[in-house]
Amino acid sequence: MSDRKRSKTNSKILSYVKTEILSIIIFGALLVILSAVCVKADINKESMSYIALVFIGVISLTTGFLFGIRERKNGIVCGILGALPVNLLIIAVSLIINKFSVDINILYTALVCLVSSSVGGIVSVNIRMK
Repeated sequence: MSDRKRSKTNSKILSYVKTEILSIIIFGALLVILSAVCVKADINKESMSYIALVFIGVISLTTGFLFGIRERKNGIVCGILGALPVNLLIIAVSLIINKFSVDINILYTALVCLVSSSVGGIVSVNIRMK
């Protein structure tokens, strides 16, 4: 492999890693905000799962959006593949919280992650940048 191709590949990998780190930081920040909202607000237990799904959707949408901006093509694929590590982290945290019992809420979480990240990728690819 020539030095030019290797340099281009290394820069893409570095860009991917930077975006993943940014996405994980956003995930952590929104997780802290969600925790603070749930502790400080008077929210019943049934509505907390919906609020968590909204936050998960925002995290996945943001991650898919960031990766779509980087690639500027193939919005669905780019959004899903870019957000895959963060989405797997979200599902792992959901499994830990549910004591590793797989139920319908985990499937809803996976579906929200998949749809939100693909929508984020689509939106970012179709935005007109000046």
